[in-house]
Amino acid sequence: MTRVIFKCPYLKGGSERAASHLHNYVRYMATRKGAQRMTIGHEQLPATAKQQEMVAQLREAYQSQLSIQQNDLMKIFTVVTAVFLPLTLLVGWYGMNFVGMPELHWKYGYPAVILVSVGIVAALVIYFKKKKWL
Repeated sequence: MTRVIFKCPYLKGGSERAASHLHNYVRYMATRKGAQRMTIGHEQLPATAKQQEMVAQLREAYQSQLSIQQNDLMKIFTVVTAVFLPLTLLVGWYGMNFVGMPELHWKYGYPAVILVSVGIVAALVIYFKKKKWL
């Protein structure tokens, strides 16, 4: 059997010396002192894993906070849309100027439409306050 000796510039003595160091290291790790040193090295790994987990939890908490803020903003937009939608419908109907609309010729037609619009807005605001959206 032929032995190939590899000369490594970083390990003086080549591959034989490296093999000898590896053999000594394995024997040392098999002893009680080596096992303790290896345990101490592995104890640091869970600490790093805990820190990574804490960072992940902080990121999730931040994302949740952003999501809650966005939901609150969308809730406000929904309320504003719900309040103005019926008013837009009324304006659309009365903007057509049909001759057959009895309210157009009635003396109190304009104030009645204003009162109906204010009533709709008031009812929706009361409803949303009861639902705690405002």
